[in-house]
Amino acid sequence: CAGTHVKETKHLEQFKIVQESAVSAGVRRIEAVVGKVLIQALETHWATVIQKRVETRLQHIRQLEDQLNSLGLTHNPVTVTITSDLKSLEDQDSELGQMIKNLEKKVTQTRSQKAEQEIEISESDFVLLNEVHLLIKKVDQFDGQMLRTLSDKAIQTRPNLIVVLASATADKGAALVRLSKDRNWGPLNAPLILKMITEIGGGSGGGRPDMAQAGGPNAAGAQAALDAIAQHLTQGP
Repeated sequence: CAGTHVKETKHLEQFKIVQESAVSAGVRRIEAVVGKVLIQALETHWATVIQKRVETRLQHIRQLEDQLNSLGLTHNPVTVTITSDLKSLEDQDSELGQMIKNLEKKVTQTRSQKAEQEIEISESDFVLLNEVHLLIKKVDQFDGQMLRTLSDKAIQTRPNLIVVLASATADKGAALVRLSKDRNWGPLNAPLILKMITEIGGGSGGGRPDMAQAGGPNAAGAQAALDAIAQHLTQGP
């Protein structure tokens, strides 16, 4: 076989097949690595896997940094020199994973603060119809978390309230429907209203009877969906 011979296969202990090929009709040659060569091969393979994961984590961090910059928050860019050493790569992978968690938390907090500070809900935003208050509003550059924060702010302002919010960020849309819990809305619920929105504006979502959210690709359809909901609800929720 032109390979290394052993008295018994148990002497090989662990092994990894690295290649197989045809030698002649009905005969195939299998090549494997064992011992120290196997350990080195596994370490090299695992280092390559972790290196790719570290690169992916760095790309995610850059995206989060861009989001913080777009929110007006100064952030010192994370700088990392990717190594080829397995132990160093494992440490980098762990550290970058924690950085991502911290940055995601920072982005979420900053967006919530932005929602509270920049968007004011005025009396003119509300419509009173048969003792039911309606708030139907489109806001720009708000994601799902920011819409929830805005709805938290609105739902405390008055009883018998239906909140319908929609937003467009880049090429994506987001929508939220919320009903105050101080009224029996009968067959009307948040997912039902949300379904009307997604049928016009695209996307998909769901939620509880009192709150539902959706996301979708049709940012341009947000206003049309809100207009249709406003017409429907003003006929008598």
